[in-house]
Amino acid sequence: MHDAHAIRPLSDREFRMLQQLIYREAGIHLSEAKKALVSGRLGRRVRALGCRDFTAYYEHVAADGVERTAMLDCISTNETRFFREPQQFDFLDRSVLPRWRELGDAGRIPKRIRAWSAACSTGEEPYSLAIIARELLPDRPPAIDATDINDAVLRAAEAGIYGAYAVQ
Repeated sequence: MHDAHAIRPLSDREFRMLQQLIYREAGIHLSEAKKALVSGRLGRRVRALGCRDFTAYYEHVAADGVERTAMLDCISTNETRFFREPQQFDFLDRSVLPRWRELGDAGRIPKRIRAWSAACSTGEEPYSLAIIARELLPDRPPAIDATDINDAVLRAAEAGIYGAYAVQ
């Protein structure tokens, strides 16, 4: 590792190496249009670790699971708030949950809803789903599994403490 106040810009080759690693590790596809984003977000890690360039950082990440997790945390976007995609919740409210109640009452499907919120970030989406399910099916508490590749945001989701932005 070197003193890395100034690092070489992210080359196309380095971007492809990181792009492939991120896809292999997390299934996140980064298009060529994301090169500047990757350079900016990972450039901070490159400098913090004292790597001479992005190739050295790639080699470090490939050998260090802790840094691999830090890299994925830097790359993932955690933009979220309650009921952020209103059309999805409207669809649940008007179509999915009423039909679920109907089929459950008829004994054709389990009465209890089980859902998975992948890439749940800090938890606003699964909590939103729980809220709407409890409103429409008060006698059937939902079971919701919420996952994310970023451990820090999952800890925030578990805490369930939200600021004004999350409830806009």
